[in-house]
Amino acid sequence: MPEDLGFCFEMIAKDYLPYLEANSRAVAAGEENVSYRAQGVASEIPTAPYRAECLNTLKHRFASLNGDAAPELAELLPNACIEILKGPITSVRSGTDRRGRVRQMIGAAEIVRPRPLRIRDLP
Repeated sequence: MPEDLGFCFEMIAKDYLPYLEANSRAVAAGEENVSYRAQGVASEIPTAPYRAECLNTLKHRFASLNGDAAPELAELLPNACIEILKGPITSVRSGTDRRGRVRQMIGAAEIVRPRPLRIRDLP
């Protein structure tokens, strides 16, 4: 691994995986917001079921690693991160989708989708 990627793994370990875990717990508990700390700053934001699914995907992929891949990854990430990746899959309730979440966040305003571009529309 290139040495200049060390900061990336440090951010994943200190901020991103702990956030994903906190979000997944909040989603599983049916909470509307998740509280977490990143880079020394406490934050509270709306839960994101999509991000809980992202963590589930990471957990599935970590479990499917073979050979020396898992031990090599364990050398790059602290044990606490490996424990997150080995943790249980979060149940994400159906009916929570990104579009529904976006509508909630912008006050149920109508989302306008762009019209597909057709060749005959070109000048």
